[in-house]
Amino acid sequence: MKFVSLLFATFCLGGFSYCQTWKSTGVEKPGSEIFYNPDNIIILNIGEHKNVVKAWFKEKFNNEIVGGEFYYSGYILTSYLFDCTEKRWSINELIYHRPSGKVIRDYTYEPEWLSAPPGSPIALLFYNICHKYSEGG
Repeated sequence: MKFVSLLFATFCLGGFSYCQTWKSTGVEKPGSEIFYNPDNIIILNIGEHKNVVKAWFKEKFNNEIVGGEFYYSGYILTSYLFDCTEKRWSINELIYHRPSGKVIRDYTYEPEWLSAPPGSPIALLFYNICHKYSEGG
């Protein structure tokens, strides 16, 4: 029994996606539901952008080319920034994983603030996260 507990603790401490609490956003992209981790949501001030919510999202992928290589399946962890005051969003980090959790490719971006097209998955994520987590939201 101690071995199982030790193995579980190793998985929990060793990887970002293991042992995380992923909740449904209610938002779907074609063929994939998007989940978020409420335990890792933080509020930031980034330059002139105040009341920015940083949230991690998880979604499965199938048959995708990542870094020039084909992968049958895996999942993507995406860190989004939502400027709830200015109603703009940006991708902060995008991490492709194999189903085992091993990282395929990690992309980090400087904030590029965009408007969300009405009715798009990003607009729905923005609305849900800002209304739940932003200060005064």
